[in-house]
Amino acid sequence: MTLKALKLFGIALLIACTGTAKATFIHDEISVHYDNIFQSDLLSGTTVVGEGVEFVRTDSLRMTYSLDFTESAFTLTVSKPFTAGNFTGIFSALEITGIDTSILDVTFDSLNSSRFSSNAPTIEFSESGSIFISTPFFASANSPATALSHSFTWNVLFDAVEVPNPSVFLLMLLGLFSLVVQRRISRKV
Repeated sequence: MTLKALKLFGIALLIACTGTAKATFIHDEISVHYDNIFQSDLLSGTTVVGEGVEFVRTDSLRMTYSLDFTESAFTLTVSKPFTAGNFTGIFSALEITGIDTSILDVTFDSLNSSRFSSNAPTIEFSESGSIFISTPFFASANSPATALSHSFTWNVLFDAVEVPNPSVFLLMLLGLFSLVVQRRISRKV
């Protein structure tokens, strides 16, 4: 095998051994900052995304706020233990940083979410891994009035990630080994 053939083989090996994979939130170490009209830093901290709800907190009014991340979405749920009262001012701002993969788009999932009754939040994101969702004043969700919880989901579209493909790499190494063995056998004959 000539030097030129080895170089071409090496380039082919590099090309063949990389592929694309779906990027997700899973295993990202993210930081979150969530405010409502009544309290700042209601949900705040850093965690590694995995199974289960990542952030939960109950405020002084006994309303529970939770933020759950899946592979390509996150859901904010606000719950109360009683039917009296409302969900006025439950959303002011949510910031998520530390996302490891480039973000292509963030959209509100209106089909699988409660409806904001005022001031629907605006969505901003950067390709470098941060999402900022906010309202000019505050957002509420008061319909139906007897609801015990409201959930709001946003979907995230990530850029594909280049990853090595180990099976192709092993096949290429096996092929290279076969060529070396064949050449040694042909030299002996």
